[in-house]
Amino acid sequence: MFVYEFMAGIVDTIAGDEEDFDPHLHRKVDKPTSYSDTMIHLLKGSIGAGVLAMPNAFSRMGVFGGIAGIIIVGIFAIASIQLLIATQYTLCKRHRRGYIAYPRSMFMALQDGPAWLRWASSPLYYFVDFVLIMWQLGICCIYCVFVAENVKQVFDYYNQEVSLRIHLCYLLIPLTILGLVKDLKLMTPLSTLANAVTILGFLLVLFYLVEDDVVLDNAKMNLKSLGDVPVFLGIALFALEAVGVVLALEYNMEQPKRFVGLCGLFNRGMVIILLLYIAMGKSSSSQIDIRTLDIPIISSTKLRCIFDTLAKSQEEISGDKLIKTNYSGLSLKNSVGYYTGQLL
Repeated sequence: MFVYEFMAGIVDTIAGDEEDFDPHLHRKVDKPTSYSDTMIHLLKGSIGAGVLAMPNAFSRMGVFGGIAGIIIVGIFAIASIQLLIATQYTLCKRHRRGYIAYPRSMFMALQDGPAWLRWASSPLYYFVDFVLIMWQLGICCIYCVFVAENVKQVFDYYNQEVSLRIHLCYLLIPLTILGLVKDLKLMTPLSTLANAVTILGFLLVLFYLVEDDVVLDNAKMNLKSLGDVPVFLGIALFALEAVGVVLALEYNMEQPKRFVGLCGLFNRGMVIILLLYIAMGKSSSSQIDIRTLDIPIISSTKLRCIFDTLAKSQEEISGDKLIKTNYSGLSLKNSVGYYTGQLL
Protein backbone atom coordinates (compact mmCIF):
# COMPACT_ATOMS: atom_id res chain seq x y z
CA MET A 1 0.00 0.00 0.00
CA PHE A 2 2.84 2.39 0.83
CA VAL A 3 4.44 1.85 -2.58
CA TYR A 4 1.19 2.62 -4.38
CA GLU A 5 0.44 5.70 -2.29
CA PHE A 6 3.94 7.11 -2.59
CA MET A 7 4.35 6.65 -6.33
CA ALA A 8 0.80 7.66 -7.25
CA GLY A 9 0.50 10.44 -4.70
CA ILE A 10 -2.83 9.16 -3.43
CA VAL A 11 -3.54 11.10 -0.24
CA ASP A 12 -6.94 11.96 1.18
CA THR A 13 -8.14 15.51 0.65
CA ILE A 14 -8.66 17.35 3.95
CA ALA A 15 -11.44 19.89 4.33
CA GLY A 16 -10.75 23.47 5.40
CA ASP A 17 -9.12 26.69 4.19
CA GLU A 18 -5.98 26.67 2.05
CA GLU A 19 -4.22 29.35 4.10
CA ASP A 20 -4.42 27.35 7.34
CA PHE A 21 -3.27 24.07 5.81
CA ASP A 22 0.26 22.71 6.26
CA PRO A 23 0.84 19.63 4.05
CA HIS A 24 3.83 18.52 6.12
CA LEU A 25 1.58 17.89 9.12
CA HIS A 26 -0.64 15.49 7.17
CA ARG A 27 1.88 13.08 5.71
CA LYS A 28 1.57 9.39 6.55
CA VAL A 29 5.07 8.15 7.40
CA ASP A 30 5.34 5.38 9.98
CA LYS A 31 9.04 5.82 10.78
CA PRO A 32 10.25 9.25 9.65
CA THR A 33 13.97 9.97 9.43
CA SER A 34 15.74 12.67 11.44
CA TYR A 35 17.91 15.45 10.00
CA SER A 36 21.11 13.44 10.43
CA ASP A 37 19.51 10.26 9.07
CA THR A 38 18.40 12.10 5.94
CA MET A 39 21.83 13.67 5.42
CA ILE A 40 23.46 10.25 5.69
CA HIS A 41 21.08 8.80 3.11
CA LEU A 42 21.51 11.81 0.80
CA LEU A 43 25.28 11.42 0.75
CA LYS A 44 25.04 7.66 0.31
CA GLY A 45 22.44 8.03 -2.43
CA SER A 46 24.33 10.64 -4.44
CA ILE A 47 28.00 9.66 -4.20
CA GLY A 48 28.65 6.73 -6.48
CA ALA A 49 30.36 5.84 -9.73
CA GLY A 50 30.08 9.46 -10.81
CA VAL A 51 32.91 10.47 -8.50
CA LEU A 52 35.26 8.11 -10.35
CA ALA A 53 34.11 9.59 -13.66
CA MET A 54 35.27 13.08 -12.68
CA PRO A 55 38.84 12.55 -13.93
CA ASN A 56 37.48 11.75 -17.37
CA ALA A 57 35.18 14.79 -17.27
CA PHE A 58 37.90 17.18 -16.09
CA SER A 59 40.36 15.87 -18.68
CA ARG A 60 37.94 16.99 -21.38
CA MET A 61 37.11 20.44 -20.01
CA GLY A 62 40.42 21.31 -18.36
CA VAL A 63 40.86 22.16 -14.70
CA PHE A 64 39.24 25.59 -14.72
CA GLY A 65 36.54 24.60 -17.18
CA GLY A 66 35.81 21.44 -15.22
CA ILE A 67 35.46 23.27 -11.92
CA ALA A 68 33.23 25.95 -13.46
CA GLY A 69 31.21 23.38 -15.37
CA ILE A 70 30.52 21.06 -12.43
CA ILE A 71 29.46 24.06 -10.32
CA ILE A 72 27.08 25.31 -13.03
CA VAL A 73 25.55 21.85 -13.53
CA GLY A 74 25.30 21.45 -9.76
CA ILE A 75 23.48 24.77 -9.37
CA PHE A 76 21.12 23.78 -12.19
CA ALA A 77 20.39 20.39 -10.58
CA ILE A 78 19.86 21.92 -7.13
CA ALA A 79 17.58 24.67 -8.45
CA SER A 80 15.50 22.16 -10.42
CA ILE A 81 14.92 19.93 -7.40
CA GLN A 82 14.14 22.92 -5.19
CA LEU A 83 11.61 24.18 -7.75
CA LEU A 84 9.96 20.76 -8.01
CA ILE A 85 9.62 20.42 -4.22
CA ALA A 86 8.29 23.99 -3.91
CA THR A 87 5.74 23.31 -6.65
CA GLN A 88 4.62 20.11 -4.95
CA TYR A 89 4.17 22.01 -1.68
CA THR A 90 2.08 24.71 -3.40
CA LEU A 91 -0.13 22.11 -5.06
CA CYS A 92 -0.54 20.27 -1.75
CA LYS A 93 -1.74 23.47 -0.08
CA ARG A 94 -4.05 24.33 -2.95
CA HIS A 95 -5.64 20.87 -3.04
CA ARG A 96 -5.29 20.24 0.70
CA ARG A 97 -3.31 17.02 0.48
CA GLY A 98 -0.43 15.78 2.57
CA TYR A 99 1.66 14.73 -0.41
CA ILE A 100 1.44 14.69 -4.21
CA ALA A 101 3.94 12.58 -6.14
CA TYR A 102 5.94 13.72 -9.16
CA PRO A 103 3.63 12.42 -11.96
CA ARG A 104 0.46 13.64 -10.24
CA SER A 105 2.13 16.99 -9.59
CA MET A 106 2.58 17.35 -13.34
CA PHE A 107 -1.07 16.44 -13.89
CA MET A 108 -2.43 18.90 -11.31
CA ALA A 109 -0.09 21.72 -12.33
CA LEU A 110 -1.33 21.52 -15.92
CA GLN A 111 -4.94 21.23 -14.78
CA ASP A 112 -4.51 24.44 -12.79
CA GLY A 113 -2.58 26.15 -15.58
CA PRO A 114 -3.62 27.87 -18.82
CA ALA A 115 -6.63 26.43 -20.62
CA TRP A 116 -4.65 25.70 -23.78
CA LEU A 117 -2.33 23.37 -21.83
CA ARG A 118 -4.92 21.37 -19.90
CA TRP A 119 -5.36 18.84 -22.70
CA ALA A 120 -1.77 17.67 -22.08
CA SER A 121 -2.29 16.87 -18.39
CA SER A 122 -3.25 13.22 -18.87
CA PRO A 123 -0.67 12.36 -21.59
CA LEU A 124 2.15 14.01 -19.64
CA TYR A 125 1.07 12.28 -16.43
CA TYR A 126 1.64 8.89 -18.05
CA PHE A 127 4.73 10.19 -19.85
CA VAL A 128 6.40 11.19 -16.57
CA ASP A 129 5.48 7.83 -15.04
CA PHE A 130 6.87 6.01 -18.06
CA VAL A 131 10.13 7.99 -18.08
CA LEU A 132 10.70 7.47 -14.35
CA ILE A 133 10.08 3.73 -14.55
CA MET A 134 12.19 3.18 -17.68
CA TRP A 135 14.97 5.42 -16.39
CA GLN A 136 15.28 3.65 -13.06
CA LEU A 137 14.68 0.17 -14.43
CA GLY A 138 17.28 0.71 -17.16
CA ILE A 139 19.89 2.00 -14.73
CA CYS A 140 19.09 -0.90 -12.40
CA CYS A 141 19.77 -3.44 -15.15
CA ILE A 142 23.02 -1.72 -16.13
CA TYR A 143 24.28 -1.59 -12.58
CA CYS A 144 23.37 -5.17 -11.79
CA VAL A 145 25.71 -6.20 -14.60
CA PHE A 146 28.27 -3.64 -13.44
CA VAL A 147 28.21 -4.92 -9.86
CA ALA A 148 28.36 -8.55 -10.96
CA GLU A 149 31.41 -7.80 -13.10
CA ASN A 150 33.21 -6.19 -10.16
CA VAL A 151 32.33 -9.06 -7.83
CA LYS A 152 33.54 -11.47 -10.51
CA GLN A 153 36.91 -9.70 -10.49
CA VAL A 154 37.22 -10.44 -6.78
CA PHE A 155 36.61 -14.16 -7.34
CA ASP A 156 38.87 -14.24 -10.40
CA TYR A 157 41.64 -12.57 -8.41
CA TYR A 158 41.52 -15.46 -5.95
CA ASN A 159 41.35 -18.06 -8.75
CA GLN A 160 37.63 -18.75 -8.26
CA GLU A 161 36.46 -18.17 -11.82
CA VAL A 162 32.69 -18.38 -12.28
CA SER A 163 30.45 -17.25 -15.12
CA LEU A 164 29.11 -13.70 -14.97
CA ARG A 165 25.55 -15.04 -15.17
CA ILE A 166 26.13 -17.05 -12.00
CA HIS A 167 27.26 -13.90 -10.20
CA LEU A 168 24.10 -12.15 -11.39
CA CYS A 169 22.02 -14.93 -9.86
CA TYR A 170 23.97 -14.73 -6.60
CA LEU A 171 23.39 -10.98 -6.53
CA LEU A 172 19.63 -11.51 -6.43
CA ILE A 173 19.87 -13.15 -3.01
CA PRO A 174 21.20 -10.20 -0.97
CA LEU A 175 19.17 -7.71 -3.00
CA THR A 176 15.97 -9.62 -2.27
CA ILE A 177 16.75 -9.89 1.44
CA LEU A 178 17.62 -6.21 1.72
CA GLY A 179 14.50 -5.32 -0.25
CA LEU A 180 12.41 -6.67 2.61
CA VAL A 181 13.47 -3.69 4.74
CA LYS A 182 10.79 -1.10 4.03
CA ASP A 183 11.89 1.90 6.08
CA LEU A 184 14.82 4.23 5.52
CA LYS A 185 15.00 4.69 9.29
CA LEU A 186 16.08 1.08 9.69
CA MET A 187 18.72 1.54 7.01
CA THR A 188 20.51 4.41 8.76
CA PRO A 189 23.16 2.29 10.56
CA LEU A 190 24.04 0.47 7.36
CA SER A 191 24.18 3.71 5.38
CA THR A 192 26.42 5.23 8.06
CA LEU A 193 28.84 2.34 7.78
CA ALA A 194 28.61 2.51 3.99
CA ASN A 195 29.53 6.21 4.06
CA ALA A 196 32.56 5.43 6.19
CA VAL A 197 33.69 2.78 3.73
CA THR A 198 32.98 5.18 0.85
CA ILE A 199 35.28 7.78 2.41
CA LEU A 200 37.96 5.13 2.84
CA GLY A 201 37.67 4.12 -0.80
CA PHE A 202 37.70 7.77 -1.85
CA LEU A 203 40.91 8.40 0.10
CA LEU A 204 42.53 5.29 -1.39
CA VAL A 205 41.78 6.49 -4.91
CA LEU A 206 43.09 9.98 -4.13
CA PHE A 207 46.25 8.43 -2.69
CA TYR A 208 47.04 6.67 -5.96
CA LEU A 209 46.26 9.86 -7.89
CA VAL A 210 48.53 12.21 -5.96
CA GLU A 211 51.29 9.95 -4.60
CA ASP A 212 53.65 11.42 -7.20
CA ASP A 213 54.39 15.11 -7.75
CA VAL A 214 51.48 16.84 -9.48
CA VAL A 215 52.47 18.94 -12.49
CA LEU A 216 49.82 20.79 -14.45
CA ASP A 217 50.71 21.77 -18.01
CA ASN A 218 48.77 24.16 -20.18
CA ALA A 219 47.25 21.34 -22.23
CA LYS A 220 45.46 20.01 -19.15
CA MET A 221 44.24 23.44 -18.06
CA ASN A 222 42.19 24.28 -21.14
CA LEU A 223 39.24 22.88 -23.07
CA LYS A 224 40.37 20.45 -25.76
CA SER A 225 37.45 20.80 -28.16
CA LEU A 226 33.82 21.91 -28.20
CA GLY A 227 32.85 18.31 -28.87
CA ASP A 228 33.90 17.43 -25.32
CA VAL A 229 31.33 19.78 -23.76
CA PRO A 230 28.29 17.47 -24.31
CA VAL A 231 30.32 14.54 -22.95
CA PHE A 232 31.21 16.53 -19.85
CA LEU A 233 27.57 17.53 -19.34
CA GLY A 234 26.47 13.90 -19.67
CA ILE A 235 28.97 12.73 -17.06
CA ALA A 236 28.13 15.61 -14.71
CA LEU A 237 24.38 15.02 -14.93
CA PHE A 238 24.90 11.29 -14.47
CA ALA A 239 26.88 12.00 -11.30
CA LEU A 240 24.60 14.66 -9.80
CA GLU A 241 21.01 13.89 -10.79
CA ALA A 242 19.10 11.62 -8.41
CA VAL A 243 15.58 13.02 -8.38
CA GLY A 244 13.99 9.75 -7.25
CA VAL A 245 16.26 9.52 -4.22
CA VAL A 246 15.84 13.17 -3.25
CA LEU A 247 12.03 13.12 -3.41
CA ALA A 248 11.89 9.93 -1.35
CA LEU A 249 14.19 11.41 1.31
CA GLU A 250 12.15 14.60 1.51
CA TYR A 251 8.94 12.59 1.83
CA ASN A 252 10.30 10.43 4.66
CA MET A 253 11.88 13.27 6.63
CA GLU A 254 10.50 14.05 10.08
CA GLN A 255 10.79 17.82 9.49
CA PRO A 256 10.48 18.34 5.71
CA LYS A 257 10.73 22.13 6.07
CA ARG A 258 14.41 21.73 6.96
CA PHE A 259 15.10 19.88 3.72
CA VAL A 260 14.68 22.86 1.39
CA GLY A 261 15.73 26.50 1.59
CA LEU A 262 19.00 28.34 1.09
CA CYS A 263 20.65 26.67 4.08
CA GLY A 264 18.49 23.55 4.00
CA LEU A 265 19.71 19.99 4.23
CA PHE A 266 19.59 19.41 0.48
CA ASN A 267 21.77 22.41 -0.36
CA ARG A 268 24.30 21.55 2.33
CA GLY A 269 24.53 17.95 1.20
CA MET A 270 24.95 18.93 -2.45
CA VAL A 271 27.74 21.37 -1.55
CA ILE A 272 29.61 18.52 0.15
CA ILE A 273 29.08 16.30 -2.89
CA LEU A 274 30.24 19.01 -5.31
CA LEU A 275 33.39 19.60 -3.26
CA LEU A 276 34.18 15.87 -3.36
CA TYR A 277 33.70 15.79 -7.12
CA ILE A 278 35.89 18.86 -7.61
CA ALA A 279 38.60 17.40 -5.38
CA MET A 280 38.61 14.15 -7.33
CA GLY A 281 38.58 15.87 -10.73
CA LYS A 282 41.26 18.41 -9.88
CA SER A 283 43.57 15.93 -8.14
CA SER A 284 43.47 13.55 -11.07
CA SER A 285 43.81 16.12 -13.84
CA SER A 286 47.56 15.64 -14.11
CA GLN A 287 47.43 11.85 -13.68
CA ILE A 288 44.51 10.95 -15.96
CA ASP A 289 46.64 8.93 -18.38
CA ILE A 290 48.52 7.06 -15.66
CA ARG A 291 46.68 6.62 -12.42
CA THR A 292 42.93 6.52 -12.94
CA LEU A 293 43.09 3.76 -15.53
CA ASP A 294 45.48 1.58 -13.56
CA ILE A 295 44.48 1.67 -9.91
CA PRO A 296 45.86 -1.46 -8.18
CA ILE A 297 43.43 -4.25 -7.39
CA ILE A 298 43.50 -4.34 -3.60
CA SER A 299 41.20 -6.19 -1.28
CA SER A 300 39.96 -3.12 0.60
CA THR A 301 38.82 -1.43 -2.60
CA LYS A 302 37.12 -4.61 -3.78
CA LEU A 303 35.30 -5.07 -0.48
CA ARG A 304 34.23 -1.45 -0.58
CA CYS A 305 32.62 -2.02 -3.98
CA ILE A 306 30.70 -5.07 -2.72
CA PHE A 307 29.51 -3.34 0.45
CA ASP A 308 28.55 -0.18 -1.42
CA THR A 309 26.51 -2.33 -3.77
CA LEU A 310 24.39 -3.81 -0.99
CA ALA A 311 23.94 -0.61 1.00
CA LYS A 312 23.12 1.60 -1.94
CA SER A 313 20.70 -0.73 -3.65
CA GLN A 314 18.70 -1.13 -0.45
CA GLU A 315 18.60 2.62 0.10
CA GLU A 316 17.07 3.08 -3.33
CA ILE A 317 14.55 0.28 -2.81
CA SER A 318 13.47 1.50 0.62
CA GLY A 319 13.10 5.15 -0.32
CA ASP A 320 11.90 5.02 -3.89
CA LYS A 321 10.54 1.50 -4.28
CA LEU A 322 12.17 1.57 -7.69
CA ILE A 323 15.81 0.52 -7.98
CA LYS A 324 18.17 3.18 -9.28
CA THR A 325 21.74 2.80 -8.12
CA ASN A 326 25.01 4.65 -8.39
CA TYR A 327 27.68 2.21 -7.25
CA SER A 328 31.30 3.20 -6.99
CA GLY A 329 33.62 0.88 -8.85
CA LEU A 330 37.24 -0.10 -8.72
CA SER A 331 38.70 2.16 -11.36
CA LEU A 332 37.67 4.73 -13.91
CA LYS A 333 37.85 2.09 -16.60
CA ASN A 334 35.24 0.02 -14.73
CA SER A 335 32.90 2.88 -13.82
CA VAL A 336 29.64 3.30 -15.69
CA GLY A 337 30.29 7.03 -15.69
CA TYR A 338 33.42 6.41 -17.75
CA TYR A 339 31.57 4.28 -20.25
CA THR A 340 28.75 6.81 -20.37
CA GLY A 341 31.29 9.43 -21.32
CA GLN A 342 32.75 7.24 -24.03
CA LEU A 343 29.34 6.44 -25.52
CA LEU A 344 28.25 10.08 -25.52
